[in-house]
Amino acid sequence: MLAAFVLVMLFAFAAFTVDVGYICMTKGKLQGAADAASLAAAQLIAEDPDDLTAARAAAKGISETNMSGNTACLEDADIDFGVWNSETRTFTTGGTPNAVRVTTRRSDTNSNALPLFLGPVIGHHETNVSASSIAVIPEDEGGGGAAFRFLLDDEMFDSDESDIEDLADSLGESPDDLISDKDDDGFIDIPGGSVLELPTGQVGDEGMFDLTSYAGAFPFQENTDYTMLEILTDGTALETQSLQDIEWNSSNAPHPDLEGNKVLDPVPGIDPMDSSSAIMGLPDPDQIYLSPLFKSDVSMAETDPSKYGSPAANLQGERRGLVAFKILSARSSSELPLLTIEIVDPSEIDFNEVTPDGSGGSGSGSGSGSGSTTVVLVE
Repeated sequence: MLAAFVLVMLFAFAAFTVDVGYICMTKGKLQGAADAASLAAAQLIAEDPDDLTAARAAAKGISETNMSGNTACLEDADIDFGVWNSETRTFTTGGTPNAVRVTTRRSDTNSNALPLFLGPVIGHHETNVSASSIAVIPEDEGGGGAAFRFLLDDEMFDSDESDIEDLADSLGESPDDLISDKDDDGFIDIPGGSVLELPTGQVGDEGMFDLTSYAGAFPFQENTDYTMLEILTDGTALETQSLQDIEWNSSNAPHPDLEGNKVLDPVPGIDPMDSSSAIMGLPDPDQIYLSPLFKSDVSMAETDPSKYGSPAANLQGERRGLVAFKILSARSSSELPLLTIEIVDPSEIDFNEVTPDGSGGSGSGSGSGSGSTTVVLVE
């Protein structure tokens, strides 16, 4: 009698071990199928909120693929379209959908309950297992345009920088060609997505120049006589007009002493970045910067800020092209810090959205530039 009792207990423990493991494995597969299905459906309603039929079909198709052809795991009744409230973290069916909730099942309801291996020994032949997932289309919060904040020169982008040399070698190109605009799109030819660690120069020979340190001093803005777009594209294949021979006049000179001077020499509002702490505070992987890259040093024409209300530079030097980039991280060095940057593909840049602080319009600062929609899962 004792042996019989122990044998029953052994079968019970075996059933628990084998069947519970099988249940957990199945739930994991159901969760993966639900995640994939909700994302597929949300992507379609992002493109067309009215075509719920196509979204349901996409969800069921993806679910079937993830569940190895088990079509009963996701029924129409388990695909809900509704509104996700990010503040209360609640999903409500109905309304103009910005979210999809999907529940995949192995259950009596779907006539595909999960059979157990050893459960029948203790009277349990099958069980119900389900998993749910909600995919949300985030609201467009605006902003995110590229920021025109910096001028760059060869102290930062130079053909003998090791990361540029290594990238050129891997691409079968010359380093000088990579930091030039050989395809005439206005941008240097380092491929989008490239990650480089580059220097920012030395005190007295800086490679980055901030245009926002002296508020309002930089004379090229969105709606000035000579615009931000014109100073950005000057000397590139995207040039809208050449500024080389234009002079300030009495109606638009940014300072009385500049009347009659070339608009590119001297240009006030240009502050060499010579503070290690300021450079170390720059990393922001979500912000895109758009800068002109000068082939040689940006020449400081006036370092005394009292003369024009700010330092000033001569910007008549040769340009290499434009560079769009994100600053991922900073690292201190014996000179000014090193910055790790990611080159942004020029197709992501909308010149209509470029502002000094990157807050222009709906922008393309965090998008792909191809109209794709971000969809996220919520737990």
